[in-house]
Amino acid sequence: QWAHWGRHPDYLLRDGDEVRRRYERIRAPLAATAIAKDRFAPEAGVRALLAMYPNAQRRLLLEGDVGHFDWFKAKNAKLWDQTAAWLKDPKRPAGESFP
Repeated sequence: QWAHWGRHPDYLLRDGDEVRRRYERIRAPLAATAIAKDRFAPEAGVRALLAMYPNAQRRLLLEGDVGHFDWFKAKNAKLWDQTAAWLKDPKRPAGESFP
């Protein structure tokens, strides 16, 4: 099923207007990280995912020198701290505002 969603141009919204309306109802703060060396979720994909939540308070964090699984390595703990700080206070600026 995941592969079916992933290959469809509308991705998770492929099941129609009711699903789209559910995403539109979300108004919570939402932050996503796009990692430059990420082959699984490249920046364009992260931006597309954020776009599915048009009414959320969206932020996009861009990281350059890590890969998809590298984010979880101890040498990148500064990224965890950044994420933890945002989780504690989602109103604080983090990354760029996503239109």
